[in-house]
Amino acid sequence: MKVLMIEPGKVPYETEIENSLRAMQEAVGGRIQTVEFSDDPAVLICNQEGKMKGMPLNRPLHDSRGEVYDIIAGRFFIAGAGEDDFCDLPDHLLKKYEEEFHQPKQFKRVAGRVLIMNQKEENPLSGYQGDKEIRLSESNHLAFEVDKFLRQNSQAYDEMYSNPQAEREKIARDLLDGKTWKVRMCIATAVQEEYLAEEAAPLHRMISDYEKRYGINTYSIYQLNLSYSTDPYRFMPFSWLQEKGLSVERENYQMVYSAELTPGDTLHTIFEDLNLDIPADYRGHSLSVSDVVVFHEYGKERAWYVDSIGFKELPDFFKREGKEKENNRNLSVKEQLDKTKMQAAQAGKRENVQKKTPERS
Repeated sequence: MKVLMIEPGKVPYETEIENSLRAMQEAVGGRIQTVEFSDDPAVLICNQEGKMKGMPLNRPLHDSRGEVYDIIAGRFFIAGAGEDDFCDLPDHLLKKYEEEFHQPKQFKRVAGRVLIMNQKEENPLSGYQGDKEIRLSESNHLAFEVDKFLRQNSQAYDEMYSNPQAEREKIARDLLDGKTWKVRMCIATAVQEEYLAEEAAPLHRMISDYEKRYGINTYSIYQLNLSYSTDPYRFMPFSWLQEKGLSVERENYQMVYSAELTPGDTLHTIFEDLNLDIPADYRGHSLSVSDVVVFHEYGKERAWYVDSIGFKELPDFFKREGKEKENNRNLSVKEQLDKTKMQAAQAGKRENVQKKTPERS
């Protein structure tokens, strides 16, 4: 269930919780209390005993005249209100209440009264306010989508990083710092473990769009996936593929590494680095013939095949994904079934992968 979470001292953020009493109690730290909004199909859910337990004051509530009539203690969230149950908070209401509760508050008691003042945000991302608010919002949204995808598809990720909000803040921080390559690497790890290359493609496109908007340049390394059908291609020069009438298909590759593309980086320096000084987080074999190097530069993606001598540009490396999907619609039922069986057979992990030593001059 999609909700807007509001914590003391932090800006609100979008998150998801299970639509169950237990999950909602865990979210607010105890028995729940609901506050309905008269104008919208939304409900505020907080801790019924927040003040009694001494939880920090969070946000004031105002009546129709703008007067404060209550102060919520402890974290709370806003969900959608369906006919019989809570539901996803619609996007337009999520935006409305994010704006209404955006500014964290500070509370002080003076002469028996509670003074409410704006507080400097303690959100770890607060340094990116001002003229970067749009980028902050886009970073938070992309971080949410990445974390959501990984939790839904990788049990190892979900178990290792049990705090969704903390991980989303880390991902958003990496995006804001221009370290999109770290986000790509996180996705690549799950893709390799769970065979999710096709499912992850939309996320990589979102990251590419983000890089284009904010002038971030990175490069990625793609290597043939470990299926029996790719064995004939492995470590073979481009001329051999041409002689056999074969092409370099994106669907046969998986991303194994990504890093910042600095002004001094070239295809040749990258080849040397990934053979002589392999980074600790590099997950593939040393850069070799049949691998593909992709530059995500100035909003464009260019791919090169690592050949026995030099590099061969692949202008259609990413375009083939769309063509493949279009061609699939014209397959007969039998052909589709045969292809499904073949893909299923390729999905099994191989215990032993024989690697040939690349020849390169």
